[in-house]
Amino acid sequence: MASINNNKIECHSQVLLTSAGFLNDNIKEKFNNTISKRHKKINAIIITSASQEKEKNKYNILVFKQLKSLGFKNISFVDVEKEQLSLKGIDLLWVNGGNTFRLLKALKGSNFLEEFLKFNGFYVGVSAGSVILGPNVEIAKIADENYVKLDNFDGFNIVDFVVFPHYEENVLYEKAIKTFRKKHKVKIQRLRDNEALFFSNNTLSKWS
Repeated sequence: MASINNNKIECHSQVLLTSAGFLNDNIKEKFNNTISKRHKKINAIIITSASQEKEKNKYNILVFKQLKSLGFKNISFVDVEKEQLSLKGIDLLWVNGGNTFRLLKALKGSNFLEEFLKFNGFYVGVSAGSVILGPNVEIAKIADENYVKLDNFDGFNIVDFVVFPHYEENVLYEKAIKTFRKKHKVKIQRLRDNEALFFSNNTLSKWS
């Protein structure tokens, strides 16, 4: 579950923020060991709203197969642009990547926050699905076009830092990070494709 305190959402669920999901087998193994200690691995939802192809997107299909291989019994695709979200009885909420601005707009226009406040399962974000949990998503302009014309870049403020996914050491990325940090005064977590950030009980650790 989660609660709102001074506009900051205090998260009581387990959260795994990734750039590329289970690209790294070590992350997949750590996830499986961690979730198995608290959840039954029966019901999972994959939110597909950030991608143009929705449930036909190759990465959404890949996640479905990976979760099946880990023993999840019931896995559903949900597009919050078209349907209501229900997290009752859900063990895992997986929010896949795509266009960050489209995803944030879709989630804010849905009942996502209402449901998340009641959620006591495990959240996995991939790329855009990781960025939207922070205080602000404007950093995504370096990679994503804001074709949905989002004019409020406030994220859900569930974690107090902004994830920079698919990070590599280069001048362009470092310049964007410096500019963003100066403007918004928030922490940046650089996240490579073979890394993940695990947040539980107000403690943050890096997996690789």
